[in-house]
Amino acid sequence: MRIEPGLWAEVGEIHLGPNGKLLMPDSGTGPGIYRFRLTRGSAATVYIGESEDVSRRFGQYRNAEPSQRTNVRMNKLIRECVAAGGVVKVAVVAEAVLRVGESHEPLDLGRRTSRLLVEEHLLDEARQAGETVVNLS
Repeated sequence: MRIEPGLWAEVGEIHLGPNGKLLMPDSGTGPGIYRFRLTRGSAATVYIGESEDVSRRFGQYRNAEPSQRTNVRMNKLIRECVAAGGVVKVAVVAEAVLRVGESHEPLDLGRRTSRLLVEEHLLDEARQAGETVVNLS
């Protein structure tokens, strides 16, 4: 059995608005796996997440509520990176296939279990590639 995610589609960069809030790129709506690549100088880290609606999820990062620990933590990391002159690039994977032997089936990323499988696969790929991953284990 092998999971084959689609390619990362770069959707843009995160900026700070005049009010200090995060300005997120247009990711389109719908389910998917997303990646924030935070780069400051020669140092880069990645955060990979999943959502039933990526656009809505980005709004939660932008307007992080105190009870949303991940949103608060990532909002802070992103704001610090951008404020220090760094760049935060955003990419999304919107499709994946499950391959068993010679057969393959598209994974329904509208289902959370499918998204979690793909997210874990992409996290493993990032770690194996030597990337610094800031997801909490």
